[in-house]
Amino acid sequence: ASNTDVLQMVTCGAGPALAAIFSNPLEVVKVRMQMHMAGGSQGMVSTASQIVQEKGISGLQAGLRMSMARELFKCSVRIGLYKPVLNRIHDKRSGRAPIWKSMVAGGSCGVLSALCANPLDLLKTKWQHDPAFSMRSIGELVRREGVTALWAGVKISMCRSLVATASSVPIKYQLQDMAKDAGFVPRTTPELILQSLVCSFPAATTAVLCMQPFDVVRTRVYNLKCQGETVSPARVAKRLIKNEGVFALWKGTSAHIMRFVPHTVLSFVFIDLLQKGVSSFVGTKL
Repeated sequence: ASNTDVLQMVTCGAGPALAAIFSNPLEVVKVRMQMHMAGGSQGMVSTASQIVQEKGISGLQAGLRMSMARELFKCSVRIGLYKPVLNRIHDKRSGRAPIWKSMVAGGSCGVLSALCANPLDLLKTKWQHDPAFSMRSIGELVRREGVTALWAGVKISMCRSLVATASSVPIKYQLQDMAKDAGFVPRTTPELILQSLVCSFPAATTAVLCMQPFDVVRTRVYNLKCQGETVSPARVAKRLIKNEGVFALWKGTSAHIMRFVPHTVLSFVFIDLLQKGVSSFVGTKL
């Protein structure tokens, strides 16, 4: 990989890691909502209130360090490799890449990032649902079932990441290219932030609606694994629909939108600002 590709990966991981500081409370609420079984469903406000009553205000930042580590590692691959991969499958001299090539590049990066970061995803989800979860619990899980236990639910995670990345990342950059074609080239920091906001919002919203069923099933699979039960994603989905109805696959959608959309928008704002700063420093456009 070239130095430019490495810097691309670093900035694309650092931006979402910073955004996680602001979005983690809503991620904690979303996970708790998804873990409620039939008959025990709660709204965002009541779930957040319950967490604060049980754990204090700090309970809303459960698993923050793991969440930041996960974003740093996963997004350096998921977003950071998008442009390098797209450049390998499309010659820029022939014009803008068609949407299907952008989706292939995004989906490929999404699958690879989910495969690499699954242990962090699993541990983050468990810590956010149960802050009492500890490194000792991780050790017991690995001793009991081997290190492969940390890749529980990796298939559903790869499907989720494929759908999310194949939709959000190409849409963001396609809209950005369209803005450039229309003559809007940000020259100041406020203009750059405005472009990031406008291009990221529809990309993030589309991604949430597409990946929510995968997200709910993945959350259940992760939690069952940490409880010592191994169940396939298909079986979890079947049980969920049977016991709670098909709309249970969209449990926590409001919290997910409230978390993922601002998180994605903030991530791209931080990425664009970091890349602008790094580009100015090294003299090479990222």
